[in-house]
Amino acid sequence: MEQPASFMIQIAADLPADQREGLLDALAGRAVQLREVTARDPAGAWLMFMAIGTAVVAAAEGAKAVVGAANEAIKLAETINAWRAKCRAARVTPAARLEAPGRPALDLAAASDDEVLAWFMAGKPE
Repeated sequence: MEQPASFMIQIAADLPADQREGLLDALAGRAVQLREVTARDPAGAWLMFMAIGTAVVAAAEGAKAVVGAANEAIKLAETINAWRAKCRAARVTPAARLEAPGRPALDLAAASDDEVLAWFMAGKPE
């Protein structure tokens, strides 16, 4: 069985526009559709997007499907880590976080590259 992968990404509202657009463009380049959602944060400190992978994540039904899903997770983590490196090179904190039901939130400003990869490799969000 195959299902689209989805997760929430929250971006600090005060993140410079070029950095915010850089992340959204990078995700779009990885075949991720983004839909802005109404913020749960009444102060408006975070812009919230539902990220839906157009590539599918396979439930472990075969080696080829598992390898394909793992490759997509690795590429997505690399894309986000590259964006974080660009932010830091511009002396901007990559103020964003990832969330998915049944998984701990991940603060992209504090996480290591390995932690970003591990978050995506942990499996399909519930």
